[in-house]
Amino acid sequence: MIVRLTEPSLPLAVSLQATSAADMEARLDCGLVKGHAYAVTDVRRVRLGHGLLAFFKSDKLTMIRMRNPWGQREWNGAWSDR
Repeated sequence: MIVRLTEPSLPLAVSLQATSAADMEARLDCGLVKGHAYAVTDVRRVRLGHGLLAFFKSDKLTMIRMRNPWGQREWNGAWSDR
């Protein structure tokens, strides 16, 4: 569903829900911050696997690129720039 919502003219945002006041602004190991809003800048469905085998597999992973305009830290989890 999120892939269909990412038309170029429609802004889309997501956030990480904090479950308590003490949980607000908690930084996760991956670099994301609870309670912050992130703009969705791109969504792609990526086939899993390598080479020609990946072309015939139906397993896909939805990748979401997000940006935090107030952020001072960068995502450092899987598929990060690091």
